[in-house]
Amino acid sequence: MATLTTSGPAARRGFSLQTFSAFESRPFTFLWLNSFSFALSQAMRQFAFVWLALGLSGDAKALGLISFALGIPILVFGIPAGVLADRMDRRVLLFTSQVASLAVTILAAVLVWADAMTTGVTFALALALGATVAFGQPVRSAIIPTLVSQERLLNAVTLNSVSQNLSQIAGPALCGA
Repeated sequence: MATLTTSGPAARRGFSLQTFSAFESRPFTFLWLNSFSFALSQAMRQFAFVWLALGLSGDAKALGLISFALGIPILVFGIPAGVLADRMDRRVLLFTSQVASLAVTILAAVLVWADAMTTGVTFALALALGATVAFGQPVRSAIIPTLVSQERLLNAVTLNSVSQNLSQIAGPALCGA
């Protein structure tokens, strides 16, 4: 049977993987939970918008157009949003982007409920939803270094990336169910 032995600083403090060490920062934990839940809901909204477009038009081209509308604002506004994230109060930008995302989602729900949703309106709302992501995501990335120590920064960035990727898998699965 093999045993694990270590020497140096790791041996003095005991063997540890440090996989979740960034969560020792309470503000980072709150940001991570917020980022994960927002990304999860965003993935669910993306799925719902594409499904809605298919239901409204019955045309596969609408699926591509809605996916395009959800993504193009990130390409167009990504760099200017990053500049804003560096120059403005990040908490205000983050809060504003989340409230705007909520407003777009509520408007879409009301229009579907009122049977007033069209493919064109879905496209416009998808553009608006993409813009909220374009302005919110750089803020989430820029705020991480202010919440964790330098030695835990790589761990925090990795955990944030894992949450984004996990939400892209789980969001559509939950929404489809």
